[in-house]
This record gives sequence, C-alpha cells and structure tokens, in this order.
Amino acid sequence: MHALPLAADPGPDRSLIRPCSQRLRGGLPGRATRVTALVCVIVLLSAFDLLLTLTYAAGGGFAEANPVARVMLREGTPASLAIWKACTVLPCVLTLLLGRAHRSAEVGAWAGVVVLGCLAVHWTRYIEQKATIADLVGPYDYREVFATDPDWVELRAAPEQPAWLTHALP
Repeated sequence: MHALPLAADPGPDRSLIRPCSQRLRGGLPGRATRVTALVCVIVLLSAFDLLLTLTYAAGGGFAEANPVARVMLREGTPASLAIWKACTVLPCVLTLLLGRAHRSAEVGAWAGVVVLGCLAVHWTRYIEQKATIADLVGPYDYREVFATDPDWVELRAAPEQPAWLTHALP
C-alpha cells in the first residue's frame, strides 16, 4: 500500500499568541503606547494643579490641603514649589515610562490619571464656588476670615528669606 502524500502541516495557529493590537486591524494601541499617553495626561494634570495653586495663592490665598505644599508656599518661593512638584512627578513618570510594557505600569498610570483627574474636578468645583460667592457678596477679602486657619496660604509679592534658611544659618 502506498501512502498518499499529505499537504504540509501548517502547525499551530500562531495568530492567537500575537498581541491583541496586532490581531485586530485598527484595534486598541499597545500597552506601551497607552502608558505613554497616560503619562502625558499625568504631566498635563500636574502642571494644571501647579498653575492653579500658584494662581490662587498669589490672588489672595486659599486653604492648601497638602502639608508639604503648604510649607513650600509659606516659607519658599513659587520657584521652590515648582521644583518640588517636578521632583515628585518626574521620578513617577520615569518609572512608568521605563516599565511601560508591563501591566503594572499601565495600572499605575491609570491610577495616577484618576487621582489627578479627581484633583482637577476638585479645582473646578473650588473655582465655581469662589465665583458664586463673589457674585453673591461682591469682592471679598478672604484673609480677614481665614487668617487663623492653619491651612491658609498666600504668596507675598516680595517673598522674604525662608524661616528654615534663617534658622539654618549661623
């Protein structure tokens, strides 16, 4: 008996082990692309937070919930706050970018976007409430009311030498 030659076996279907973004035409971007995009959103939301913090601190003051930022605004300068913000955001962003191919980096990037997104919503509500109060009572000097609030911060036109620097020098 002669065996008929069989067609060459194509092997297992390798399309199932390719990443989803390669299987679907026009599908979702790959994880690395998503993490990079999320990191860009994190940077933009962090810059938004810094801009509003400095704007409202210079425009009569506000109650700062972050204790480190509160100290930086009271005893430092706007530049020192910006440097501190950069020094906290940059390591996080670099860590996410270095691990952008991993699921944990994507989860971390999404968490950062959610937290900073909530902060942006908080800022938006604060701005709306401040505008509503201004419409109801007219121009209002918040310093008189909140002078004793330990969370209240305000940037001065000409910042003095920080107290921590004064105490550190002989």
